[in-house]
Amino acid sequence: MTSYAYRIDSRDTIVWCSESWDDFAVANEAPEACGEAILGHSVWRYFEGLETRHLYRMCFNRVRSGLGDIVLPFRCDGPTTIREMKLRISLCRNKLLQNTGTVIRETSHRLPQFLFQQTTRPERIMSICGWCKRVESGGVWFDIDDAARAWEAFNGDSQPAFSHGICPSCRKLVTRELSGSEA
Repeated sequence: MTSYAYRIDSRDTIVWCSESWDDFAVANEAPEACGEAILGHSVWRYFEGLETRHLYRMCFNRVRSGLGDIVLPFRCDGPTTIREMKLRISLCRNKLLQNTGTVIRETSHRLPQFLFQQTTRPERIMSICGWCKRVESGGVWFDIDDAARAWEAFNGDSQPAFSHGICPSCRKLVTRELSGSEA
């Protein structure tokens, strides 16, 4: 299985990346996110959405308090690949937190390019789950590829604006993990 890791200090600054980090960044079509470019930056620069940041802070605080590792599922998609992953947050020497991402399953898939382009967006903002990448519309959560195809069919080149959040299923999973209870 493909894995990468990075470590953050007590101020949540990225201080180390594994050699496989660069390979992962390039495979995810994000060479600008290679290790040298992100070292010394706050990890929060790379997390979108207040709710997502809040939950990660809770996870980091729990691990830092000595209550053990946290393992969470999440997705990390690129323009041509859907990646189902797990993230292990663990405490290592010198009170650094290590975040290790492991690819569980990769599927080749071409999502609509507008999901990855930086362009002007309409005023309507859609929530996207920071963990599973499902998109909320009208109170219902859809897989991102289904939502993207529907958006493209009805709105052509217009592109939705996204704000990261968390769907009810992932909120339940993260809350359960934070409480330390078993599923």
